[in-house]
Amino acid sequence: DFMIFPMVTYDIETSFTADTTCVPGGGTVTFTNTSSNPVLESKFYNQFAYNGQQNLSYAWNYNDGSPLDLVFDTSHHFPDGNDYNVTLTTNLSGWTSLCQETFSIMINPAVAAEFSYTRNALNVQFANLSTGAQSWWWDFGDGNTDSSESPLHTYSTEGNYDVTLIAFGECERDTFNLTVSMCQPFTGSFEYNISGNTVDFVVLGLSGSGAFTWTFGDNTGGAGLATAHTYPSAGIYEACLIFTNACRADTLCQQIEIEESTFFSEIKESGFSILVNPVHEYLFLRLHNEKNENSVVRIYDFSGKLIKEQKMYLENTNFVLHLGDLSPGLYFLTLLNDRPSQFARFIKSN
Repeated sequence: DFMIFPMVTYDIETSFTADTTCVPGGGTVTFTNTSSNPVLESKFYNQFAYNGQQNLSYAWNYNDGSPLDLVFDTSHHFPDGNDYNVTLTTNLSGWTSLCQETFSIMINPAVAAEFSYTRNALNVQFANLSTGAQSWWWDFGDGNTDSSESPLHTYSTEGNYDVTLIAFGECERDTFNLTVSMCQPFTGSFEYNISGNTVDFVVLGLSGSGAFTWTFGDNTGGAGLATAHTYPSAGIYEACLIFTNACRADTLCQQIEIEESTFFSEIKESGFSILVNPVHEYLFLRLHNEKNENSVVRIYDFSGKLIKEQKMYLENTNFVLHLGDLSPGLYFLTLLNDRPSQFARFIKSN
């Protein structure tokens, strides 16, 4: 006598349903096995059936630390506060091999909200990176909302906006917040030129829009892309450029050294002097050489624009020029006469 082991192939299936997938506070779930596998009942093909162990054909794993359930249908009580991946395994024990098929359902499926973004000018493309979500709600921080998955949004003005994404899952929701900066980053530097105790400052390599203010390290300050400052005495000062926009403020600082040997009480350029600098309402000019009755004074702003021109009819070597109508800032004064052109720099203060 001898036994012939038949060689056959058979597709087994595994599926089940749950009366609920949400018991976030803990609770009982009933599972219904919807698998259809007549071959499992055959003693010819399945050793479990041959040995009267049909209960071994189905195994339930609740992934909560409890033992396997070896039944066709089942119900199970889950503890509070976790997600559980429930798996049903169908077993067919052939005469030469064990065949298995699995199917899973998540109980209390978790949801995690997350997003990133890219911006082009005032347009922002949001990329939804949430997991386990079925729907979404966006608050863009400017009074506008959206419910699409990965929206494109256009802001009306620059600024920092607190964006909120709420991701809704099957059983719970999750919130993710991120501040979106809608300002062009500032890049740039500043250079300076020292002449006596006066320093000219200018911003270079500028990228970004905003306001520029200066601190000169002697409890005074200024504003603008270019400015000048006259220090009261020799020493080392920390001059700082402060760039401010709707999103933030950036500060760049450099040390300025005013040497004792270059400090003068008046600025002397060519053949004349400005006696008091900075200038308030009146500019006091003194010629170093003999008087000249045919001189012309021209005043230019920092960009080179002619601001004021006045003839000088000098009866002596001193001259007073009224500048009350000039705005505060750095200016250049040139003196035109029968000598080569001469110039000096001065600061107009309030």
